Amino acid sequence: MSTWTDPDQWTRVPSASLEDLTGHRVFAPDTDLDVNARPEVAEAAREVWRRKHLEPIDVDDEIRAAADARRNANAQLDAAVARARRLGRSWADIGAAVGMTRQSANERWRDRT
Repeated sequence: MSTWTDPDQWTRVPSASLEDLTGHRVFAPDTDLDVNARPEVAEAAREVWRRKHLEPIDVDDEIRAAADARRNANAQLDAAVARARRLGRSWADIGAAVGMTRQSANERWRDRT
């Protein structure tokens, strides 16, 4: 297990008016030793951790999911083009439906149908 440390250190400020949790500035009276005991401070720290530590991991999952969706969409498109050809549609019709020229459609799918 690895330990994550925020490179932007939190600063304890001397007055409540200077507190800015999004800017990593926390006010607590000198008698408070553990500022994380304040729920809003703990939540702000957790949000930083989620944003800086988890989001980079989540984006990898997002990329994988998008790549899977693209493969599935390409397979569906290939199947639809094959069906269109079996039904007698021209390459011009297929190209228009896909948003490409007749020649581009023919080059892309002629060996797959």
